[in-house]
Amino acid sequence: MIFSGLFNGSKAAIARYLSTVPLRVTITVPFLVQTLTVVGIVGYVSYRTGQRAVRDVVGQLQDEVAGRVELKLQSYLDLPYRINQLSAGAVEQGYFQLNFAGDIDSQTRFLTQQMRAFPEMSWIYCGDTANSAFLGVEKAETPGQFNVAITNAETNYKSTFYALDSRAIA
Repeated sequence: MIFSGLFNGSKAAIARYLSTVPLRVTITVPFLVQTLTVVGIVGYVSYRTGQRAVRDVVGQLQDEVAGRVELKLQSYLDLPYRINQLSAGAVEQGYFQLNFAGDIDSQTRFLTQQMRAFPEMSWIYCGDTANSAFLGVEKAETPGQFNVAITNAETNYKSTFYALDSRAIA
């Protein structure tokens, strides 16, 4: 009850002030305040929705890129395994002699054919740790050309490198 007199005086002061304000302002200001409030709320909600949509699109893009990278990586990592299976099959069938003595040309031709079949590879080689023998084919700097590396008893177990003649490997 102590404050009731205080508020009564405030009410009278507000009523006196409002009686001097034109009717146009009295109608326009509340409408303008409501309109600006609604516009502000709609803008804020739109901004938040936009952020959420951008996050969703970014997440989808990241998932797609990760899937593609995983697929490419899996393909890339499977390639050496498949080449090793082909080489192991050639050894089991007696096509390769792991000491790499004798007919080196046919073995070099086989590795060169693998290089052409798998252009992603820069080196394809076979080796035998028991005999310290090694035969490999690598891409040369000139496209379509190959270099051979061999280590066996005939090279006194020293690595020997030479360029392949394209006519010899056709």
